[in-house]
Amino acid sequence: MTSLSQPWTTTKRNPVLIPAFSAPGGVARFDSFIRSADRLVTQLAPSHALILCAILYEGMGSSAELSNFLHALVSSHSTCDGHYVQWSDEQDRLHSRALDPRTRIALFRVPSGTLPKKDLDSFHQVLLKNYPMAQSQMGKDLWHLIFHDALAWLHQHIPNFCLGMLTGSIPITALPRDVLTRWNLRQKDVHWETRDAADDDALSPSHDGALEILLEMEAPINRRARCLKEIQDLFTLPNQATDIRLSDQRWRTSLYSRLAMTADLIARQGTEGDALVLLWVHHLLSVGSVRLKNPSVATISRYVSATAGLISENYTQCPCSAVHMDDEQWIAFFDALKHAVNSDPQRPALASFHQFCIQTFGAPPMAQVLFSGDGNTTVVHANTVWSQEIHGALELALTASSDARICASVQALLALAAIFPLRIGEAQALRLEDFVITEEGIELRYHPRRGQHQGKSYSAKRWMRSFGEPAWVACVASWIKRRKSEEEGRHGKSALLFGDPHSSHRTYMFAACSRLVNRALKQVCGDKSVSFHTLRHAWVNRNIIHQLDQPSSRPSPVSWLQKVAAEVGHAQVPTTLQHYFHRPDMALRCSLNSYWQTRPLTAEVAAFWTGRSAAALRKAKQRSENKAEFLWSCLFETSTGLAVRQAPPHLCWRRCRRHQ
Repeated sequence: MTSLSQPWTTTKRNPVLIPAFSAPGGVARFDSFIRSADRLVTQLAPSHALILCAILYEGMGSSAELSNFLHALVSSHSTCDGHYVQWSDEQDRLHSRALDPRTRIALFRVPSGTLPKKDLDSFHQVLLKNYPMAQSQMGKDLWHLIFHDALAWLHQHIPNFCLGMLTGSIPITALPRDVLTRWNLRQKDVHWETRDAADDDALSPSHDGALEILLEMEAPINRRARCLKEIQDLFTLPNQATDIRLSDQRWRTSLYSRLAMTADLIARQGTEGDALVLLWVHHLLSVGSVRLKNPSVATISRYVSATAGLISENYTQCPCSAVHMDDEQWIAFFDALKHAVNSDPQRPALASFHQFCIQTFGAPPMAQVLFSGDGNTTVVHANTVWSQEIHGALELALTASSDARICASVQALLALAAIFPLRIGEAQALRLEDFVITEEGIELRYHPRRGQHQGKSYSAKRWMRSFGEPAWVACVASWIKRRKSEEEGRHGKSALLFGDPHSSHRTYMFAACSRLVNRALKQVCGDKSVSFHTLRHAWVNRNIIHQLDQPSSRPSPVSWLQKVAAEVGHAQVPTTLQHYFHRPDMALRCSLNSYWQTRPLTAEVAAFWTGRSAAALRKAKQRSENKAEFLWSCLFETSTGLAVRQAPPHLCWRRCRRHQ
């Protein structure tokens, strides 16, 4: 047998995966091995059965990946939508898998203290006896043949973009463990924390004023900052003290009055450059630096002093406000900043400013925005907002302000971002005539008018259909009806969605509403990096997983993935996947589950995995309304009860593929 390589070929001009000559034989061998696995697994020791499940059901692509996977099983963790295993490879790339129910049951059956990774050598004999054509590989690397065949099989049975994420050709940043396990946290009675509320109320006027300047629709004549000296003086320390931290309450109390005076000065005499730097200062005060959550005031002072002028100078070259900049303009802006950096304080300061722009304006993550010039790249911050967290934030919005209209606006803005993938500037520019309420939901035709938010590219002009929980859609529909009744007989459908009922061309406290949305999300999620823009990431993740969960119907001339990218406002699908999608584990699991659903599952096989008798399963299947999926649902319920003790026991097989 000739030496095997990857079972497909690609070229620079044609990135589509083209099967190699060895691929069909590999698919046939691996499929034959799958058909014999139901018999084989009943004869194996528990650790060998687990290794077999990993090879067949978890999308393993190499022996190193299998070894790392088995090693990471010791620290696996459960959520309400699955059981996850995560590990990092030699390149520090995070890998994540959502386990198949059979793998979860096999893992539960392995005796405590057993390390399956140590049984890989002995499992080699199992493969020699049972894998097709394994005897012809005597003296050669049998693992190489198996994973060649496994990848060829995956290429035939899962979408190409899922295979690209699996092999690393499409770089995806998976959700870290702390974000995944947030799913398990049951929402208590949500309320505003007194300490955070007091700090937020003190900082909010200056924040809202700065954001309002950036949200102005008319293009400014000059963006060069005029009040940098006053902003830098905010961090002046008494008696040359160097050990005061940002969390020091006495220092923050003295800061509030100076910050208010500086914000008032910027509102009267400042420019967009001043507003942008002041918003960054707010980010530093609430989030901290990239390295530390509670840095010293002296450190932040050096950041601002070393970088504020540089930011202002390069911002003057930008053609539009930061709220309206597209990806190319952000790249050009940060490229100029990167080449202008020449000192140690500037590098971490630039990394912090870059993080601020990603979270606030949706700027694309840039490579080599560094602490040092050693060629390392910036990692995309993977985050999302789970459905129950959105519900919690909506409840919290009811008490966001003493102004009832602001509370309703915050709720509507939060629900709007949950059902449509909007940027903050796009939400501000929406008008009532952009929406059509139908029986299926809400349709949004976003086409900016002259003088309004033009989007980040030509692809920003798009048509969107609401996607989310019925309660979220109902919240937005209720707000639209309220605004139409307010504007009836005056400005009609041309009025702004979040407009002031007493002024046709102004929004009503929009900067304050967006700040309160961010505050509610941070409060509910317990994560200071969550913001309005994170809801856009959450929409992409929910939508792609939902699409993978749907049974394939008649072929469409347009890929559903292209439709998702178009609704997000991206011209290219890779932009959506690489920057916004963070659930490669669930994408792979959904794709594989769709295939396993098409294969027959006998009562005898289901009895082995569930521990019930085959006769009892047959009788229960006859009484079931959904006979086609009954045995699979039994399999999933068994694995859920064993591996995810805290998960609801009524979750079914299809439910595991439907969540985010």
